[in-house]
Amino acid sequence: MDIKALLGVIAPHTGSIDIEVINNAIQLAESYRPKCLPENKQLEAVALYAAYLLTAQIEAKSVKVGVTSEREGELSRSFGNNGLSNTAADYLARYNRLSDICRVGSITVGYNYGC
Repeated sequence: MDIKALLGVIAPHTGSIDIEVINNAIQLAESYRPKCLPENKQLEAVALYAAYLLTAQIEAKSVKVGVTSEREGELSRSFGNNGLSNTAADYLARYNRLSDICRVGSITVGYNYGC
């Protein structure tokens, strides 16, 4: 699966954005690709970072992302995620969870019974 297709699955609300803007976000996200991950997780990380950039752009223009209900008479809005992670902060957190794998080392300890 390529990054654009993965982006469409992860963040379907970005489908209405101009393709040139999406390409620019993907190109920028590529520079944050965590190289220590397997290829499929690298693609996911790039798609998540691109989703973060695109969703942040949408949120900067409008607060509609995350609105679960809206009433016009005496304006009322309810916010939530309906079980979906679709805010810029959610995408950045998911990207960080993947990229943090590359930053964490491990120590193995064992017993040598022959000593």
